Amino acid sequence: MAVVKPFKAWRPTPSFVKDIACLPYDVVDTKKAKLILKDQENSFIKVVRPEADFAHEISIYDELVYAKGRQNLLDFFHLISLKRKTILPYIFINLHGKINNGIFGCVAVQDYDDGMILKHELTRPEKENDRTKHILHQKAHSEPVMLAYETIPSINQFIQTEKLNTPLYQFIADDYTEHCV
Repeated sequence: MAVVKPFKAWRPTPSFVKDIACLPYDVVDTKKAKLILKDQENSFIKVVRPEADFAHEISIYDELVYAKGRQNLLDFFHLISLKRKTILPYIFINLHGKINNGIFGCVAVQDYDDGMILKHELTRPEKENDRTKHILHQKAHSEPVMLAYETIPSINQFIQTEKLNTPLYQFIADDYTEHCV
């Protein structure tokens, strides 16, 4: 079984969470990111798709884009705060009512390299390099990597226990998906 550990998280102030929450970078192209930012200036899309801040077409791999992503992340610090090390349960309900449970935590790259965490897709080297540069420039991992897991009683028990507490965040996104942390 892969080892799951807590992490220090920068988390939004609850009043800003719905404004900051955004789709993953790989499902939003630059054009769509620009449209999102017209309506939601505090969207985290500024951090994960920083090329959307440029008025002219620029390569998403340009060094200026990575630098802009770093600056955009720093600009968010008035809306977010550093929290203690934690593992966070995450529940989302899609528009069809399907409930998905999971956690935010850290896993070892070694577990991935050793096959303990199975690959679910083949990634292109240019995208891997892009996300690596993104992380190095920002000195942060601004987007979680979602992993699915088979039933693990200790994780399931943790989620069920945490569901009894008042959520840190709970909102319905523009796509009608309910998110609860």
